[in-house]
Amino acid sequence: MTNSLPQAFLTYDLLELSKMMRQILNTQCHIPVLPMTYTIKVKKLKQRPIATLSSN
Repeated sequence: MTNSLPQAFLTYDLLELSKMMRQILNTQCHIPVLPMTYTIKVKKLKQRPIATLSSN
């Protein structure tokens, strides 16, 4: 049960990131600021599943 919850949060986060990235590509207004924050979020999301897999 504990493994299913982080996967659900990760999938929702990735969906939100994809939607926001589409909005960034469509608007092209604050491109120099936003991609850096999203890349940091993606790196943090990638570090969490690796940590859970290593702990298991």
